[in-house]
Amino acid sequence: MKQFLVSILVGALAPGMAAAMQVETQVSEVKWIADREDGARALLSCPLPAEINDQLIVSAHLELSLAALTPTKRIEVTLAAIETAWSPDASWTSPWRSAGGDLDDALAEDFTVAGGRQASTIGINVTQLVRAVAEGGRMDYGMALLPADPLRVGFDAEEQAVLGSLTTGTLVVTYTDLPALGYRGGAQALRAKRRSVQRVE
Repeated sequence: MKQFLVSILVGALAPGMAAAMQVETQVSEVKWIADREDGARALLSCPLPAEINDQLIVSAHLELSLAALTPTKRIEVTLAAIETAWSPDASWTSPWRSAGGDLDDALAEDFTVAGGRQASTIGINVTQLVRAVAEGGRMDYGMALLPADPLRVGFDAEEQAVLGSLTTGTLVVTYTDLPALGYRGGAQALRAKRRSVQRVE
């Protein structure tokens, strides 16, 4: 009977139900760091709202407004989570353990700015990254934009111009409000309960 009740509880708290909430937050800081010869990368700070901490994250998308320029070539971009705290004084070599920024390849998403057309707005799925912070207790140090090609270190001047200032970026997070559903244990406890039920079954 206890297992049955737990199964009902876990199923009832699945993301996407009526208790789903949405919150937006703006990119608050953008810092371009440059290697003298190999181009530049962009660091983005977009602090997550406190209300999503230990909630179930349904989805998260970063919407970036690009410069109104027509790129002459495709720009392949990787967005990766930053692992080290940084400030507006950050440079290519500081405060990092590795030059160019300490990045988590496991929390990275690729996207493309197509060539030969007007660049406008692009959306990047960052659900995995936001979930790691909100549900997993990972520190929120922001995100970095860098070339997707592992043989390239940074963006050239044309690519930087197309990407623009990036300061108008918006992060849209949809989450399940667990307290509103009467559950007080938080996302980590709920996921642990799910795993326990799966093992029993």
